[in-house]
Amino acid sequence: MNNKKPSSSGLLIAMEFYYSKALNFTIDFPDDWTAEENGNILSVHDPVNGYGALQFSSYEVDNPESINLKEELDNYLSDRHKYFEVQDFSRYAFCKCDDEKGSQWQYWIFIKGNILLFASYNSLKEDAGKEDSLIKAVIDSAIKNAQMNPA
Repeated sequence: MNNKKPSSSGLLIAMEFYYSKALNFTIDFPDDWTAEENGNILSVHDPVNGYGALQFSSYEVDNPESINLKEELDNYLSDRHKYFEVQDFSRYAFCKCDDEKGSQWQYWIFIKGNILLFASYNSLKEDAGKEDSLIKAVIDSAIKNAQMNPA
């Protein structure tokens, strides 16, 4: 099923619906991108003109209602980055930060039923922002689909 989402240039981009059986969730991503699954990791990217890769992973939690998404993401990032600030948006937590190797990272964490879903996107610092509107559309679809189909 294709639908259209705006790109950073304001043009509408055809989006493809994708269901990950391993992660038990759905996303929409640009129809010229590629999806690859390896175990419980789903990667989507533009193989021709892309600047980075967006990856999703998940793990089951016992008490999803007791999970503080901001704290979860904060704990995860504390081992990987020196300087970062996690933002809490109630349905998800988000952080954008740079590493010492010249890459910019973006991280999201959200819940679908008793599954904690984690997403990350990275690109070189000089390419930062070039795919942000497309990445946002993919992430928004994942969060929306997780909220609409929580089980």
